[in-house]
Amino acid sequence: MTEVSEEPIHVVGLDADGVTKPAMDNTAGSALYRVPLLLSRRPDPIWSQLLQQNWDHPPSYTLRHRPGIGRVIGQAFVLDGTTVEEVEDYHLATLQAAVDVTNSQYAEHLAAERVRKAEDAAQTREHEEEVAKAAERIRSRLNQ
Repeated sequence: MTEVSEEPIHVVGLDADGVTKPAMDNTAGSALYRVPLLLSRRPDPIWSQLLQQNWDHPPSYTLRHRPGIGRVIGQAFVLDGTTVEEVEDYHLATLQAAVDVTNSQYAEHLAAERVRKAEDAAQTREHEEEVAKAAERIRSRLNQ
């Protein structure tokens, strides 16, 4: 089983090597390109899905916000269809707010999972105890 970290994830910088070059071919959107932002660690699929949802529907955003352009790839949140200038001026604040909400939601998810696992373990122990008691009763009847 994979170890789940409860440490919050943060945006730590721009992956300059991962920034792509705009097509600039005079087609719609050709001045936009891919901008990956590095995260403090590689998130698991649940955190990644939450961040993508929170990017698409953030707690606050500017008129330049573009839902649907962000996704987690490895240890980066990739905005595919923007510019570095837009990231600096608009998207970074939106992304940081989305990350904060995601961290809170993920902490709630982990707490609920701990409760569920504890309940499952208690049910398993109770069942095993009932089976052991029944086995003893049956053994006792057979030895009469």
